Amino acid sequence: MQATDFLSVFEWWFVLLAVGLGFFPLAWLIFHEFFDGGYAFSKIIGVVLLSYTFLFLGVVRLLPFTSVAVPGVFLLLSIGTLFLARRFSDLSVKRLRPYLFKCLFEELLFFDLPRLVS
Repeated sequence: MQATDFLSVFEWWFVLLAVGLGFFPLAWLIFHEFFDGGYAFSKIIGVVLLSYTFLFLGVVRLLPFTSVAVPGVFLLLSIGTLFLARRFSDLSVKRLRPYLFKCLFEELLFFDLPRLVS
């Protein structure tokens, strides 16, 4: 694998990590009884919500799909999910701390570094 390929894979992994962390409060609100607090679903929820938001905003011609709009909408949606989760549950950093090791383990499985290096 060439160095540029490795950097591209690492960039996409980092983006998906950010999406997973940004939408984890919403996933925790829905799947809090799962062993990982729903972190495995947070990336899926984030990609679906971001995609649907940009589809809607593009169809009604409110916001174009640009490199400035994507992080802005991501930040607004992730802050919104944090407020939503705090509003409807007792979400706090102390409650999320036990899930940290499980989330890190899932990220290492997702990243699969040995296959990327060879």
